[in-house]
Amino acid sequence: MKHLVPLSLSALCVIHLPAWPQQSPSPAPHAHAAGGPAVEIGAVLNPSWQSKAQALSHRDKGLGLGHSDLSLDASFSPWLKGKFSAVAHSDHHKIETEVEEAYVEAPALPGGLQLRAGRFLSQLGYLNELHPHADDFVMRPVLHRAFLGGHYFDNGVRLNWVAPTPFYWRLGGEVMRGKRLPTLASSSTTGAWTLGTRMGSDWGTAASWQLGVSTLRHRSGASGAAGEVHHEHEAEPGGEPHAEAATEAAHVPSHGAVFFGRRMDILEAVWKWAPDGNSRARQVRLSAEFARVGDIGNAENSRLRHSAWYVSAVYRFRPQWEVGVRLDQLNALARHEEGFEPARLQERSLSLAWKPDHMTAVRLQYTTQRDRGGFAEASEIKPSNAVHLQFVKSFGAHGAHAY
Repeated sequence: MKHLVPLSLSALCVIHLPAWPQQSPSPAPHAHAAGGPAVEIGAVLNPSWQSKAQALSHRDKGLGLGHSDLSLDASFSPWLKGKFSAVAHSDHHKIETEVEEAYVEAPALPGGLQLRAGRFLSQLGYLNELHPHADDFVMRPVLHRAFLGGHYFDNGVRLNWVAPTPFYWRLGGEVMRGKRLPTLASSSTTGAWTLGTRMGSDWGTAASWQLGVSTLRHRSGASGAAGEVHHEHEAEPGGEPHAEAATEAAHVPSHGAVFFGRRMDILEAVWKWAPDGNSRARQVRLSAEFARVGDIGNAENSRLRHSAWYVSAVYRFRPQWEVGVRLDQLNALARHEEGFEPARLQERSLSLAWKPDHMTAVRLQYTTQRDRGGFAEASEIKPSNAVHLQFVKSFGAHGAHAY
């Protein structure tokens, strides 16, 4: 079994984005030696410790299990591949498991087309199609935690087209089942679709960039309902579920979106720099996303919106050491009686990571939250300061993630 770029480090390398035409992938030397597919197995262990629970956090206070997985990658032929991954994470000090990916894909069809079918991570925005344990911070940005439940995956079909341009330009769309998005209790039909485009290129030998825009439409989502600051299982000090959360009309999956609507638009931007392209010695990574969620109320409230953004900067100052800072802002509307109330949250994170090899990462992070209205009074998990300690260990083979 060969070792590929580990998931915990796969998002850190500056790559040369491909120009047209693309070469069809060559089969591995052992791919069909025995008449069957070549299968590679990998796993990631991601425990962490957190000094206290924070608003919109999927991490428990104390010891917990972050996004850990067991994955199988199969190559059936030079033109057909498959992937399966089962994940485990802790939620309220209970271990939950689920199948996150189970798909087959044809990555190099004629004319620059790429087809994928099954269960997969949506290519909505920049971070969502990357595995969370490959992130530069312990928790996903507030944008992803509030609007996508951390990351959104679903059953569906994806079709991409890579344009024949001297720079990288991808157009793509997905048709998803939509069951993993908040749905109305009375809804008998669900569905979602995404459209997006992304382009990028090298900038000399030391830098590269990427820009993208994508949109999500949920056919029968939470029209007439807005997200709660609470999760359904959160309780009042007396032990009973919060009245508003218990009577919320929308069904939200575990680790689901807290604020939602029928449509969401995301802008993304990434810039990476490394001297002479040697990202292993030194590198700067800048990334940002802005999202707006609309159609959160009825026709009378058609102009109501949620919005969120983050800006992240990470500096690898030595081959084994990185420091990062991230600024997050959420401006949302939470249901209150017959109307909506502002729910605003600011989050600032400072991270120091030690990566002794490609398979290991140890991260110390300090996160501070400031309630700007709607969080401290609505939940026992109040905005506050917290210290995080994360350990990521990869085993076996893991394919490199996208740029």
